[in-house]
Amino acid sequence: MKVIRFSPFLLLLVLSGFLGVMANNACSDSGGDSIDSGMTGDAANNQGLCARCTATQKCCAVGGVMACVDTARDKNNCGMCGEKCEATVADTCTQSQCVCALGPKCTGSKSCCGTGSNPGCKDLSADAFNCGMCGKACKTGEVCMNSGCLCGGATPRTCTANETCCGGASPGCIDTKSDPNNCGGCGVKCPMVDGRQLMCDNGACKCGVGGNMCPTAGGPLGGTPVLGCCGTTCVDLCTDGMNCGGCANSCGAPPLNICLGGSCFSGSPTYDAGVPMGCTGLPFP
Repeated sequence: MKVIRFSPFLLLLVLSGFLGVMANNACSDSGGDSIDSGMTGDAANNQGLCARCTATQKCCAVGGVMACVDTARDKNNCGMCGEKCEATVADTCTQSQCVCALGPKCTGSKSCCGTGSNPGCKDLSADAFNCGMCGKACKTGEVCMNSGCLCGGATPRTCTANETCCGGASPGCIDTKSDPNNCGGCGVKCPMVDGRQLMCDNGACKCGVGGNMCPTAGGPLGGTPVLGCCGTTCVDLCTDGMNCGGCANSCGAPPLNICLGGSCFSGSPTYDAGVPMGCTGLPFP
């Protein structure tokens, strides 16, 4: 049998060509997660790998295989193979640079919050719109301290179950059931009646709680008035035709709803304007 002998040089050429074909087929376009193989794109290209990569791409290790990646935009290979844009400091790769909300990547204690009405690098320990984490906004009147939302004021704190955190000129934890400047809700101010502010009782503005808070003054007919709290209004129970002698005690439709001395009259009786009517001692409603 005749033995065919091959030259060692010829075998080396065939083997080199086969390895080159395998290397060319190993590279495909991919933007997946980056795994650094320890071989830079330039070194791989120098060895003939990723021959199909364009001028703007580099051959990087992706998922354990070599792939062509655009290092100008790839977050896992930004600017060079293996250079990963960490989510805490950057959200995109732009022109081979890791950026946060189109600005420089975050440094120090700031974190990248790439979404929301005011994206960028934020201090999560003190930012009221990103308190403790991106996108967690504190409520109205609250401030962010040590990554937690607290009700503002001279000494920020957490409000109790019976309190509401109110902002405004005097922020703080408020009992809206009794505060006349925040009665029933933040900023709901009880009105002034005859120079006095109405009281807040169980979240509602009233002119008396457990007694008469209405001011005293001379009666319109020279008598002693009995000012009663009817709803949210101070009325003279001696002369008020709709509240004669007591709240909601109407003397009828005008002009016949005449109340004198806390009693209703059906006409226009004569009286001496200089004589006190003596309307005193009526119980308050």
